[in-house]
Amino acid sequence: MKAELFYVPILLLLLAAGCDKDKYNKPIGNRREMVAGSTWRVGEIKDNGTVTSLGCKHDDLWVFSPDGGNGYIDDGNDRCNTEDNTTFSYEVTGDQRSVHMWNMDNKTAYGAHFHETWWLTFEFIYMTESEMIVRYYDDDGRDGRQHHYEIRFVRAN
Repeated sequence: MKAELFYVPILLLLLAAGCDKDKYNKPIGNRREMVAGSTWRVGEIKDNGTVTSLGCKHDDLWVFSPDGGNGYIDDGNDRCNTEDNTTFSYEVTGDQRSVHMWNMDNKTAYGAHFHETWWLTFEFIYMTESEMIVRYYDDDGRDGRQHHYEIRFVRAN
């Protein structure tokens, strides 16, 4: 009986570890179709593992056009700046594990100072029809520090 009780906590730890690994970058599904023609609201932002205040980003919408190539960030009513919305071009990679965005003008406030030739790559951590969690890195932030961002989006349409 004592030997059986010894194995129960070990079994539970193995099951918990296995569940967490199974969620990473799954389910793949058809992310290209889930991104194209959809609008996503920012739900949570983590900077180096710490949840940060959304501040003026709380009402931002990331809009990906149905053509699968263009999009924009609607800065909402609580604007982070006084300029027009940030526009970009995008492409989901062939393996559907990332989405690349480029031709971003330098209006957004998502960590990095974007410019026309800069590529932003969101690595999909998790994605379903209603939720998308992505990760990206800014190795030379405005403050001179490295930042590893994780953003959870909730589908708005």
